[in-house]
Amino acid sequence: MEKEKMHKKIGYAVILLLILEVPDLALDWDFYVEVMNSNQTDIKNATEAQISILAFFIVGSVTFTIETVNLFLLIFCDGCTYFLPGCFSLLSTLIEDIPQMALALYIAIIEETTITNVQFGKAGFAVFEVFLRTAILIYYIHKKNQRLEKGIMFDTLIDSIKEKKWVAVVQLTFSIIILSCSISIFYFLIN
Repeated sequence: MEKEKMHKKIGYAVILLLILEVPDLALDWDFYVEVMNSNQTDIKNATEAQISILAFFIVGSVTFTIETVNLFLLIFCDGCTYFLPGCFSLLSTLIEDIPQMALALYIAIIEETTITNVQFGKAGFAVFEVFLRTAILIYYIHKKNQRLEKGIMFDTLIDSIKEKKWVAVVQLTFSIIILSCSISIFYFLIN
C-alpha cells in the first residue's frame, strides 16, 4: 500500500515536471530561433550571447531528459535512482534556468524593439513556474508539519531529502533570482 502511494506521488511529480518543463523547453528553443533570425544590429553582433544561448538550451535539453528518466526510474525500478530529485532540480536550476533568464534579460536590454512575443511568454512562464514551485514548497512544509504532529517519521528517500531545510532555502533563493530576471525582462520589453 505504501509503495503504491509513493509511486502515485512520483507519478504526479513526473506529470508536473512535464507540464512545467515541456513548454519551457519549447519556449527556450523558440527564443533561440528568434534571436538567431533577428535583424537588429546589436543582437546580430552579440555572437557570444547567441552561442551562450545555444549552449544553455542544449544543457537544458540534457537536464530535462536526465530529470525525466530519473523520475521514471523512481517509479518503475522500485525507487532506484541515480540522482536525488530535489538536489538535481536545484542543480538544473543553477546551471540552466538562471543562466537562460540572465541571457534573456541581456537580449531584452540590448534590443531596440521587442524581437518576439516569446520573450513575454518565457518571462511570464518563469513567473508562473516560480509561484507554482513556491506553492508546492509551502504545501510540502504544511504536510511535513502535519506528519510531525502525528508522530509520523519520514521513511522514503524523497521525504528524507525534502526534509533538508537547505534545499528549500536554496530553491527559494534561486526562485527569487529567476523572478527578478523575469520582472526586469518585462520592464525592458515594455519601456
